[in-house]
Formats: sequence, structure tokens, C-alpha cells
Amino acid sequence: MCDGPFSLQLSHRIAVSTDAELGLGFYAGRANDGVLFQLSRSNLLPMTTHNLTTVVSVRPRRGFTLIEILIVIALIAMLAGAAIVGLNNLFSGGQESVAQTFIDTTGDTALLAYRVNVGSYPTTEQGLAALRSAPEGVKGWKGPYLKKDPVDPWNKPYQYRYPATHNKDADYDLWSFGPDGVESGDDIGNWEK
Repeated sequence: MCDGPFSLQLSHRIAVSTDAELGLGFYAGRANDGVLFQLSRSNLLPMTTHNLTTVVSVRPRRGFTLIEILIVIALIAMLAGAAIVGLNNLFSGGQESVAQTFIDTTGDTALLAYRVNVGSYPTTEQGLAALRSAPEGVKGWKGPYLKKDPVDPWNKPYQYRYPATHNKDADYDLWSFGPDGVESGDDIGNWEK
């Protein structure tokens, strides 16, 4: 008994395929003189051409069907879509973080430097433009305190109010309207939410 390819020596040499390849539980072959044989684990039997055709037609597949290819393409498309949605959420969260960082650092530093030099914060009417050019009648201005007019990540100007109405810890309100561009609950400011 043998579990792999082998040759059987009778009066002729027989080319043999394994039962794993044929999937039928026996070995089959053709002698050099053209006689067909079927070999079970203990018997050697002549085979008809019809039986050989049946045996030969059972072969391992060598490719993918159209359905299998379409399923793989659909899975790849779903994964790509999920990745794009995830990246979009990642970048939108990044924009809010950038706006909050500007408010907490750059905007706060520029307004504090203005206050140290002038003696008070700019009025609501003067706004953040007072950080770029000296307002009329203001003594001690040593700016510009910002290189350009500040805009949020959604390309809208930051909002400023003095005296503050939202911020209990500072004298002014500095905020962005956020992604929707209007005053609402998603505004990003220098006050506690």
C-alpha cells in the first residue's frame, strides 16, 4: 500500500496518479501498451475507456470563477469605503483641533501682547484687525501682533468680543463658528462647554 505516486512493475510500467488527485479512492493508470488499469489497494483490474474518462474528468480547479472575483472586488470596495469615511472623520476632527489650538495659543498670545502694550484688550468694534494695524487713537501699539488676518480651518474669520459674555475666566471671547459656519452649539471657543 502506498499513499503517493508510484509505479507498479508487472510486465509493463504503469504511470499512476494518486487518489488524492483523483479524489475517488483508487489509483488509475495506462500501461505502455495502451491497456487501462484500475488499482484499488489490493486489486489490479482492467478499466474501460468510459471509466477512465470519468476518472480523468475529476481534476483540481486551476482558476477563480467570475462570482469569486466579483465577491473579492465587492469586499475591497467596502473596505476602501470604510477607510475613506474613517479618514474623513479623522481630518474633520483635526480641523476642530487646529481651531482650538489657534484660540488657546496664537490668539491668546497676540491679545495678551496687545493688552500689555496698550493697557486693555481691543474693543469689539476694533476686533482682531487691531492686532494687524494700529487702531486710531490707541497709544503704545507695537504690533503687528499677527502676520495676517486669522481665519479658521473652514476659511471663515475668527470671532472676537470684548467684554466677554461666554468666558468666565478671561475678559474676552474668541471663537470659531465651526464646521457649519454659523453661531450654534458646535462653536469652538475659549470658554468651557
